Amino acid sequence: MNAKKATTTTKLVRVVTIHGKQIEISKRNGAALIDLVIHRKAGRITAEEACEVIEKLELMKQERYPHRPHSDYAGYLSEKFNQLSRGYVIILDCKLAEEQGVALVEDYKEEGGRYQVLCDKHSTIVHCTNMPTARACRNDATAFCDICRDLAGEGDGTALAFFNAEQERMKEL
Repeated sequence: MNAKKATTTTKLVRVVTIHGKQIEISKRNGAALIDLVIHRKAGRITAEEACEVIEKLELMKQERYPHRPHSDYAGYLSEKFNQLSRGYVIILDCKLAEEQGVALVEDYKEEGGRYQVLCDKHSTIVHCTNMPTARACRNDATAFCDICRDLAGEGDGTALAFFNAEQERMKEL
């Protein structure tokens, strides 16, 4: 007996409701836009409804990634929540930022490396020559941020004291 294996294909679609109409589009961004064009040409939706679907998709995307608040930064690669400072440590690619038209530094090679790691809470930056080193810095901000080091109890406390004094001085202004 020759039995064929049953195969099923799962279509990755989402249903978006606009003005009572249910529109089925792909979950992949590029394919979703093509689906909208097909729906528009077939007369199933108007141009205004297509624009509303795009806006709705953008809002859904923002809601899906609330843990990436810095993804709009030039050269953004990744970020991680910093438990010590309650902020984020962000990896930025200087070369990518330059290609996007927003140079982070004049010459990233002269600064010390292509990758910038930023402690956003304390505005501390370190340059790394390769991505594994940048990831290590992102995962442990105490490696480059003196204030985070003080918060962890590894420093002498002077950086944290200076930072707190600066914060108080800024509040007075």
